[in-house]
Amino acid sequence: MESQYSKRAGSSLSREIEKVRPFWDNAGLAIFLLDAAGSFLYANDEALIHFGYKQSQLFRKNICQLDQGGLGCNWHDHWTQVKEIGKASVETTHMHSSGVTMPVEIKVHICSMANKDVYCAHVINIRALEPVKKAEETKLFAYSVAHDLKNPALAIRALVERFSERITELSDEHRRMYCDRIVDSADQIIDMVEKINAYISSKETRTSFEEVFLKDLIWASRKEFAAQLQYRAIDWHECDSNPVIRMNKFSMIRVFRNLIENALKHGGPQLSRISLGYRENLSHHVLFVQDDGVGLSPEDSERVFRPFERKRSSASLHGSGLGLAIVKEVATNHHGKVWIESKEKKGVRICFAISKIL
Repeated sequence: MESQYSKRAGSSLSREIEKVRPFWDNAGLAIFLLDAAGSFLYANDEALIHFGYKQSQLFRKNICQLDQGGLGCNWHDHWTQVKEIGKASVETTHMHSSGVTMPVEIKVHICSMANKDVYCAHVINIRALEPVKKAEETKLFAYSVAHDLKNPALAIRALVERFSERITELSDEHRRMYCDRIVDSADQIIDMVEKINAYISSKETRTSFEEVFLKDLIWASRKEFAAQLQYRAIDWHECDSNPVIRMNKFSMIRVFRNLIENALKHGGPQLSRISLGYRENLSHHVLFVQDDGVGLSPEDSERVFRPFERKRSSASLHGSGLGLAIVKEVATNHHGKVWIESKEKKGVRICFAISKIL
């Protein structure tokens, strides 16, 4: 197995990187660290794929060899500038091991790790499309939409046909029952269309960020769900921390809404408590929504973030299957990730990481 770090990193810096490496390794972005000379200290798997090298090969390279957009040949000036301003967004061109050049946008900052200045770069926009992959994703998405909209539409048609055939013989109570079931099926279609629009928007809308107090989000969520929590006698617990976090406020309100809705819908009859918490590490703010409901199996913990997927035990419940998929897209837009910490039958904690360098 190859080392995750260059020998230049040393043991102290390697230990510091190890603390945040789980986030970087699963961020879905190419992330790499450089020293003052432009030599590689660390690169996650996405960065290795991005540059097209193995760890041992990349550690023998310098950014001046792989950057073709001017940053490499002016490395010393760039390092000095970033150190002065704290962080920057840079448009440049990277070279793959195959010789192909890629226009990219990277977010960079210089941080202190183990008493050393380290250049941290996140590749956030590779402007090289993957048309075949995109076409397949679009095809699968269209199929899933058609399938999930068809079911409630067929239910409405069947109910209307039966209602019209028996309308003269039905009592007022049975007529109301048919009408309620038709409205319920129509509501499913409306909910599905709204979630589809939100999912597409989360993938395509260019995200703008602002500084927001965490408590402002928590307060908005508590107000939105106050009636349901009171009706079901569910305790609400929130963290004391109130950091200022750079985020897209509208998207993050939706994230909390979807996560709390998920807990209320899938927590089961034993659900009695929902908690909102916060922690942080060197690179990310981590928010989480935790419940004491029925929990998730390891298999379900992976599949629930895919569009139109839900845990197997919830197949009979109404829902679009897009709530957590939207959360995942918002996490990607915030250069973070979302994951589940769960023990089956012992509740669920869904964690959401937001990069500190937005």
